[in-house]
Amino acid sequence: MTDAELHLAQLVGVFEALKDATTALADGDMETLEVCLAGAGFSLCCAMPEQYTELSPDVWFEKGC
Repeated sequence: MTDAELHLAQLVGVFEALKDATTALADGDMETLEVCLAGAGFSLCCAMPEQYTELSPDVWFEKGC
């Protein structure tokens, strides 16, 4: 997998988690919303330089969509 393909895969993870979060919000499902937002944050961290990962909330690494 090239760097560009890896980066795209990471961004797709963010996109999918945010899409699921939007559905959860519309359904009033706060538990799923929390999990999906944490999953989006985790996927975003994977695509960013390490110094941003160190600043990220711990919950992003404890839950996933």
